[in-house]
Amino acid sequence: MLATLLGAARQKALASPDLIEDHGFLRVNLDGRDMRLEGLIVKRADAQGRLPIALIVHGKPADFGSMDREHTDSVIRQARDLAARGWLAVAAMHRGFGQSDGPYPAGMTCDPRASASPERRCR
Repeated sequence: MLATLLGAARQKALASPDLIEDHGFLRVNLDGRDMRLEGLIVKRADAQGRLPIALIVHGKPADFGSMDREHTDSVIRQARDLAARGWLAVAAMHRGFGQSDGPYPAGMTCDPRASASPERRCR
């Protein structure tokens, strides 16, 4: 817990006054269920009108035990860089990761020899 608070304080200290950062939740509907996904939105403070959107998502960790330790702070540098270049940077954590609602979706494999159905294989 203390490490999380220190990490958050360090990230805030690095934030630019030229950017607006909104840490919170994105409300989505998945399979008919309303859910909250941990989210981050960053834009330039002087941004006006419509902006191009850069959607930032994460990959799968090496072990499922670390899913709850994944947070949008892990991509904040990329979000800030894109926002400084004029993009609306939107980061979201998959369900079951960080503070996002819900269980992790069913497993998936990238092994072409796997018996998983074709829609569950990596392409």
